[in-house]
Amino acid sequence: MKITTTILCLGICTFSSCAINYLQLNSSHLQPAIVAFEAEDYELCEDLLEQYQLDDFILGAQHELAFMRGMSAHHQQHISTATTWLLDYLAMPGAVPARMRIAEQVLLDNAELYIDGSIRVLWLFTSPSNGYSILEDLAFLASSVEVQAQSIARTAEYYFSNKRYKKAVNYYSMLLNPRYAALGWNDRATYRFAECRYLILVPEKSDEQSIMFAINSARSYLDAYPAGLNRVEATAILDDCLSRLSQLHLTIAEYYVTIGNDIGAIHHFKLASGQESQGETSMAEIVPASNEFAQQAAMRLNAYAD
Repeated sequence: MKITTTILCLGICTFSSCAINYLQLNSSHLQPAIVAFEAEDYELCEDLLEQYQLDDFILGAQHELAFMRGMSAHHQQHISTATTWLLDYLAMPGAVPARMRIAEQVLLDNAELYIDGSIRVLWLFTSPSNGYSILEDLAFLASSVEVQAQSIARTAEYYFSNKRYKKAVNYYSMLLNPRYAALGWNDRATYRFAECRYLILVPEKSDEQSIMFAINSARSYLDAYPAGLNRVEATAILDDCLSRLSQLHLTIAEYYVTIGNDIGAIHHFKLASGQESQGETSMAEIVPASNEFAQQAAMRLNAYAD
């Protein structure tokens, strides 16, 4: 029993000692690496810091560790390591603004290296997705409004070009935040938001609610930017949606004809031709008389009424 008690006490003392040593890790333990970093001996600095992880230190020292690890790796062109540590630095509360701007620029440069194919995996394969992953992180972590907006815009365009519209629409929506209003992204972001909604909802879905949502998105762009850069494309989206909506009600009307439901048939012929509204759908004056399906509906309505 005495031996067991002694071992237990030794274990507790050892554990307590380790806990105390762990808590004592602070900036003083980084001093040799700080000297090497300031002397621009980045290889030595990285060697001295390689044994440590962020959670070995108190928060204040974590800032120093992450920034030195990231920048030392950057100066030695260790792109992946630099990216990891500098993103860790940006994510920490209380990071120094001047150092954040340096880290952000390095990360932007690293993203570009991945995107343009300068960095290859196994010396053979390009990995642009790694670059866009960095931009996604910068969209949330960057301190600079300009860097945030640039990162959001490029990420949105990346997802759009890869037909990942549900991901893209979220980033275009972020770009419409008033804090980015002075940076010139509103026209493009508003149109792309409408286009994404159209491509997500139409033609995969043909229900009235989905079509109306796409119509409202396109009309919002045209109302906000009547002379916008993408007004021709937005008008084409709107016209297609209106045709689909009119065709939908024309199809429903013809069904009611087959089952002898006169009231239902007339109602939907009127909706299809833009002569009547239904709740929030507001078909009246939305579907132009020149629309192909609206004209068909109007002709069928006159014939059916007779």
